[in-house]
Amino acid sequence: MRASTTAASNTGDTTIPGQTSLESGTAIRVAQPRATNRWLLVIVFALIGGVGLGGYSLLHRAPNGIDSVAVLPLVNGTQNAELDYLADGITEGVINHLSRLARLRVMARSSVFRYRQAQQDPVQIGNQLHVRAVVVGRLSQHGDTVNVETEMVDVSNGSQIWGEQYRRKASDIATVQDDIASDISGQLRLKLTGEEKKRLGEHATENSEAYQLYVKGRFYLEQRTRDSFYKAIDQFNQAIAKDPAYAQAYTGLADAYVLLLDRNVIPNNEASPKIRSAAQRAIELDPTLAQPHAELAALKEAMDWDWAGAEAEYRKAIELNPNDATVHQWYSLLLGNLGRIKESFEEIQKALALDPASSQIKANEGGTLKDMRRYDEAMDKLNRLITANPEFSAYYGERAFVHWHKGDQDAFVSDWVMARKKAGRADEAQAFAAGYRKASLKGACTAIIELLKNKSRAEYISPYEIATYYALMGDRDHTFEWLERAYAEHSGRLEYIKDEDFFEPFHSDPRYLDLLRRMGLPQ
Repeated sequence: MRASTTAASNTGDTTIPGQTSLESGTAIRVAQPRATNRWLLVIVFALIGGVGLGGYSLLHRAPNGIDSVAVLPLVNGTQNAELDYLADGITEGVINHLSRLARLRVMARSSVFRYRQAQQDPVQIGNQLHVRAVVVGRLSQHGDTVNVETEMVDVSNGSQIWGEQYRRKASDIATVQDDIASDISGQLRLKLTGEEKKRLGEHATENSEAYQLYVKGRFYLEQRTRDSFYKAIDQFNQAIAKDPAYAQAYTGLADAYVLLLDRNVIPNNEASPKIRSAAQRAIELDPTLAQPHAELAALKEAMDWDWAGAEAEYRKAIELNPNDATVHQWYSLLLGNLGRIKESFEEIQKALALDPASSQIKANEGGTLKDMRRYDEAMDKLNRLITANPEFSAYYGERAFVHWHKGDQDAFVSDWVMARKKAGRADEAQAFAAGYRKASLKGACTAIIELLKNKSRAEYISPYEIATYYALMGDRDHTFEWLERAYAEHSGRLEYIKDEDFFEPFHSDPRYLDLLRRMGLPQ
């Protein structure tokens, strides 16, 4: 699955705050807010007040050898719930800004945001994340002024590297994340290239309204539901309307459509022009952004079947941001699709090193072990992952494939049903389970195919998805009939045909080999 590294739980309230302005001070209830990076808030306040506003003075010069950092969720010290998502957005912005520095390893969003509610020692957290420095912070608001107290801690001895307090008017909040990232790199005395210095000095937007719309869009995007994707798109479009030169808002828009495509919510011919247009516009506005190149790479895979072009785009994205775990994850999927399994595994390990808390990346690692025929290792890993997080659907999906390869049909069906249920597709889970009880695997596949065909009258259902169930029940002719339909419309997920487990019994079929040839995939 081409999911973000921060796949959200399928349960819980995903309400987002409304459009109330930060200046109003009106509290808005936010359920499941995105984690605020404690150190980020700290830095934010430090940057906010950067003109002699009575904050902490620099206590220490950064020691040599600090080459890795974790920006922890900012603590919201106010009663204004709207500051939750704002702090999250600032945190993520700082992480993204710092991650573009080649000489600094920066922990990814999902690995630090899990500490949002934790009252833990930054030294303990730093050791858990294997970083040399941790940034913690606290955000407060007085009228229309936002304050951030920040502190960076040396994990090796618990000493304070530096601390500062920053204040900024709400109308100037959009540039905080950029200033924070610049300040941190300065304290760490990183040897920056001229291009990196230029990047740190630039502001993504100076329009506070556009920025707040953008961070709300990112909040929605992290919820990973059909409705939240469309809400995110609306927020990104509003941000672009406020600031047509806001490159990151175009990137968010492309991200949303990539995820809609990957989940077969919309057809390729609807998603592709939107992804291409938004990603290309983002690159035109800011050629230093990595994510738009990853989005174009995904498009070249799913729509264009331009495998060399997709790989070139991924490599460009990694060159621009070697710390982006999502890009390494997506690149791993491409390599797996091309049959380069060893390289795929190496790339997923890079993603895990940057984002060890990502449920989706860990699921992809289990899937890659399965592709390498290391079934016992894959099973052991997935068992442990499910024990630790029994709500994440992809773990059950990957374990189901392992059971299928090991010939345990009952266990396969049990996990497949659970994967559908945890993913919010209870109707499919029920149909598959009932069909299996009635007529074994053929009955399960027949029931779910009928359900999907009926659903296709009201919503988009990819022909590729139906083809996989025909393949699972061993119906070759219908499998290739639906694969041909998927080919004709460049159906979403058809790019995974070479890596699809259920098609393995058909690998020697001339129709399968011909399809690979037409798609330009190695045989």
